[in-house]
Amino acid sequence: MVKQRVNRIHPDSGTIPFHILGYIVITLVSLVALIPFWLMVAGSFSDEADILVNGFTIIPRVFSTYAYKCIFVNSNKIIRSYMITIFITVCGGGASVFLTSMTGYVLQRQDFRYRNGMSFFIYFTTLFSGGLVPWYVLIINLGFKNTLWALIVPALLSPWHIM
Repeated sequence: MVKQRVNRIHPDSGTIPFHILGYIVITLVSLVALIPFWLMVAGSFSDEADILVNGFTIIPRVFSTYAYKCIFVNSNKIIRSYMITIFITVCGGGASVFLTSMTGYVLQRQDFRYRNGMSFFIYFTTLFSGGLVPWYVLIINLGFKNTLWALIVPALLSPWHIM
């Protein structure tokens, strides 16, 4: 029977303080990252008038569940919002993956005549973006203002994803 050799790492005495310091820093950064989430939860249990006067606090001064009462009374709006989110994610994500994979497949083909030109065009758009105003003009010209398609169609093909 062959005895397997177990590879164990024994930290040196000089690396232990480094590991301890690393764990302390990561713990502090994690706690700082949790503060906005805690403020959101505390704000949801705060009274609206108190927030307007005093701002958000770590612990609510005036406890209120009015925000949750409004959510459960108008639950059809919440359900509709989630349905829209799911629709945009499934349809947009699926169509984007399909178009991106088709574009990537065509660009990897050696016999595609316009391969270098298309690759340069796609690569060039990753370097220089038109900005927010041309994006808005595109959405208006396509007739997508105030529609769900404004969230799906312009983001179907991303040069970053193709590359």
